[in-house]
Amino acid sequence: GRRFRPEDHEEGGRRFKSENAERVPAGELRHSNEERAPQRSLDRRGDIDLGFTDISSGSKAEREDDYDDYIELQPRRTRSVREDTDDDFGYVNRSPYSRNAHARARRGFPIIPVIAVIIIIVGVFVTLNLLGFFGGDDEKKTSSVSSAPVSFASLSGEVATPTPTPTQPPTPTPPPLNTKYGSIHPELQVKKQEFVSNEDGQKVIHLTFDDGPSNLQDEFLDTLDEYGAKATFFISAQFFDDAQIVEAIKKLKSRGHQVAAHTYTHVYKDVYTSVETYLNDFKKINDLIKEATGEYSPIYRFPGGSDTGYNESIRKELFEEMNARGFVYYDWDVGSGDSEGLSVSEQVDRVLGNALYYEDCIILMHDGPDKQDTIESLHTLLPEFIDEGYSFKLLDPTVPPTQYAKISDYTE
Repeated sequence: GRRFRPEDHEEGGRRFKSENAERVPAGELRHSNEERAPQRSLDRRGDIDLGFTDISSGSKAEREDDYDDYIELQPRRTRSVREDTDDDFGYVNRSPYSRNAHARARRGFPIIPVIAVIIIIVGVFVTLNLLGFFGGDDEKKTSSVSSAPVSFASLSGEVATPTPTPTQPPTPTPPPLNTKYGSIHPELQVKKQEFVSNEDGQKVIHLTFDDGPSNLQDEFLDTLDEYGAKATFFISAQFFDDAQIVEAIKKLKSRGHQVAAHTYTHVYKDVYTSVETYLNDFKKINDLIKEATGEYSPIYRFPGGSDTGYNESIRKELFEEMNARGFVYYDWDVGSGDSEGLSVSEQVDRVLGNALYYEDCIILMHDGPDKQDTIESLHTLLPEFIDEGYSFKLLDPTVPPTQYAKISDYTE
């Protein structure tokens, strides 16, 4: 039951007991507050009396040094919380542990720097979130950042009125077709328009390219842009997949050119097996045009031309059906011969030797991965047409068509 008290001290590795040391049962205080009060009052005046017989004399500085030595010699386990706190009489332990504790207490908790750091972190997080750095894979990750505008009311805690999402008007249902094949893709209809002739004396060239898009499309577009010419592209799905075709159509439209339907497969025996197979092929290519532009193309060109021998057995019914649906087909006045393997100079000679006789001329050329010669011929043809006073215009359903097999010969 004996504890190490201030009356005990160590010196030279041995423990000495002071004159006033006595055994105290465990758990019992050595002195009451009343007994300690006189001693502590001496301490507060600076006259430190530790109760040791060997330090009762000496200067005040010596006694204070001896007191510090005593504190350092105490086992760490004897230093309790009371050493770092005031007792009932305001006594404060002067050990280094006590001084550090009271210094921390005087400084207090650094609340203002902590709040500033929290505000900065929250601000950075909100900014990055608005910029979309914390978005997920939503909708192709086409939009990891929300398309909805950020409301300042929502940031300030106020309840913002939601912005109504604009809705597309429903697509009007086309009237039923009273034709033999009207039940096949009845939605495949356009509004027919009246033809408008050019003004007298106006010289016009309609450049048309079949079979694309291909990997040469950009070169075709750059060449046309170089001379300020616009063209109509009758597209197929021979060289690209559907997604690439849609993107190619968007590019053609964005560069100011016309897009029209040609064929999806360009396989004559499959396309012209029946009116139904033709409608199926025609719808597939026109669906891609609609996906890219939002509407069907009202103009088209038969694969091989309107008078090809492949459609002869179904020509009358096919012409009647397509005419009833509002679509207009276009053949050509002059072909460049690029599909026949003609050289650049031969293509130029054929086109200029025939087109200059027309005031309004539709010229047929082709877009494809092997049509580099066609691009080269344009560098000669386009400036020549400009010098002759021609302008370049797009085909549309108001342009009077050139037709080898005339629709009037097959319809009432």
